[in-house]
Amino acid sequence: MSLYDDPEKVRGEEADIAYFIPVHNGAKHLKDALTSLAEQTLAPHKVYIFENCSADDTVEIAQDFVDRYPNFELHPASEFLSAKENFDRAYAHVTKRHAFFAALAHDDALAPNFVEVLYEMLVANPKALVAVGDVVKISEKNDEPVGVDPAILDSEQYANPKRGFKRIVFPASWYYGIYRGQIARDLMLSSASEFPHLWAGDRMLTLHFLLRGQLVYSPKTHFRWRAGSDSFRAYAEKHAFKMLKRRVKYHAILWSHRRFIQPATLRARIAYWFLCYHTAASDTYRLEPLLLGKYRKYHRR
Repeated sequence: MSLYDDPEKVRGEEADIAYFIPVHNGAKHLKDALTSLAEQTLAPHKVYIFENCSADDTVEIAQDFVDRYPNFELHPASEFLSAKENFDRAYAHVTKRHAFFAALAHDDALAPNFVEVLYEMLVANPKALVAVGDVVKISEKNDEPVGVDPAILDSEQYANPKRGFKRIVFPASWYYGIYRGQIARDLMLSSASEFPHLWAGDRMLTLHFLLRGQLVYSPKTHFRWRAGSDSFRAYAEKHAFKMLKRRVKYHAILWSHRRFIQPATLRARIAYWFLCYHTAASDTYRLEPLLLGKYRKYHRR
């Protein structure tokens, strides 16, 4: 049995947590991201910077942290990779070597106690595969908290006809939680094979853990998220028919998870079906504005 398979083996030992940061031309915010990792109350065992042929000062900034902190490593790409390829090489490197892992975008940051709080939650909940915290949107004036409804953690309510919410709402940045090694990575690969789309794929991944009851949440720490990646224009579907196909697939995957919810009555099954419907419509983005041509000009930028 490996360390990944037996969470009891990490109790009382060094926290074998690895962070990785894929980055290309991220000099503007990279220092803030790396500083937030360097100043954690529980230091990650390793911080891997997967640099991707940057033309700005990214390499110099990364090398400065590598020189100052022995747990930081720089892994430059030999040739330019797509964003997905750079993420994939990071995942492959990290998940084979460490009991716990997490990603951090080069323009985001962590609260000082983020690693410690979430690691302790995973140790205290051996069945959990991912731990997440609150999310705060970084703003030039005042940081803005992103609301979390704790009710979504009660999966037994998903099939309750009297439930107080119509869809499963959570911050997309929950994707940047701390995962339990290869076990979590196997589920991530399964999620990616079922729904191989970058837009809404992060939310689908989180739902895989959430619907299985394998996600734990703490309000005692937070992830600091910076807007501006423009992922909607880069990865969302540009054509209504393709968006509709993606929505149908998203709904079907969520509906297949009813075996974890086990709705006992017809009313409960209907309630869960509509929960899947509304969640799919929200997470894959609204089809109706696309049909009306609202985003046509936006996609042509």
